[in-house]
Amino acid sequence: MWRVLAALAPVIGAAIRGAQKRIQRDLRRAHADSPARAVAIAQRSPLVCWQLARLTRAGVVRSVAGESYYWHEESWQAYRRTRRRRALTVVSVMLVIVVFLWLHGMFR
Repeated sequence: MWRVLAALAPVIGAAIRGAQKRIQRDLRRAHADSPARAVAIAQRSPLVCWQLARLTRAGVVRSVAGESYYWHEESWQAYRRTRRRRALTVVSVMLVIVVFLWLHGMFR
């Protein structure tokens, strides 16, 4: 079972990132970068809806009148920094654990 999940993880991650990029691309192409330029987001798959909600909660995508949205670039940059920092922290902690286990003979 773990092998199946490990094999699917990159596929799921790519689908999530693709939905996020689709939202970003659509809003940027429409020049929806302010409340006055907000537009509706078409083609709402469950994954796009989930990413839209996630980006809205983070303040990256902002809602106007419930169904129109615009992209907030400064919030996007802050969101990316936070996500990168979190990922670096997780990888660092995992590396420390692996080194600790290796030094204590767990991987010999």
